[in-house]
Amino acid sequence: MRLLLEIQPSRNRDKLRRVLVRAGECFDEVFIPDSPMGYPKASTLSIASLAVELGLKATISIRVIDYSWTGLVNQIYGAKIVGVKGILFLRGDAPVRGSIVNDLTPEQALRLLKSDARLKDIEGGLTLSMRFPLDKILERVRENADFYVVLRKSREKVEQVASVTNSKLIGYAIVVIEENRDFVLSNFAHEDVVFINELKRHLEEWSPPLEALIISAPRAIEKTVEFVQRNSLCI
Repeated sequence: MRLLLEIQPSRNRDKLRRVLVRAGECFDEVFIPDSPMGYPKASTLSIASLAVELGLKATISIRVIDYSWTGLVNQIYGAKIVGVKGILFLRGDAPVRGSIVNDLTPEQALRLLKSDARLKDIEGGLTLSMRFPLDKILERVRENADFYVVLRKSREKVEQVASVTNSKLIGYAIVVIEENRDFVLSNFAHEDVVFINELKRHLEEWSPPLEALIISAPRAIEKTVEFVQRNSLCI
């Protein structure tokens, strides 16, 4: 199973560059989230540009509630210029300050990307939360995204989805190590959390039906890269 490393969008260029260089020793692709939890950070496109410059593939997310139709199209064309591999469209958490924009849903944003032949090199994706009823999950699968990021994984539901789609299914997991344990368990206990010593088993258990896994390691990214590299999990 392929591993993608989530890069937290720091506003410190030197720190970002150091983390990306370190990531490049083990990973060939990174995932860059857009304003996690609604907090303003450096733009995903600026970080993706740095990642691509360093030889990494980059998939970004775009929070549709932050953009008007024009603003979102600008982001998509910017992604093409940067050389972004894929865009995950999601609604996102409410911004900590400012207004919510309701011009487009994630599904409409995906269709917009797919409708422009000039953007055919960019993969479009949606999230797929297994906490919803199966009929709602399959309704989103019918959007025929290039990939789906699967949240709140349920073996039964994921296997049912895999049986009816050719789209790539990518998991998401937050890695827990000693340094970030309290932070992760107090803020993300409801998410898919994996203790680092169980990461290899987690990969084996979910391959198939998942093709890849995004691993997030808030406050512990460099030690997580070191662990993945030391245990030969780089694929």
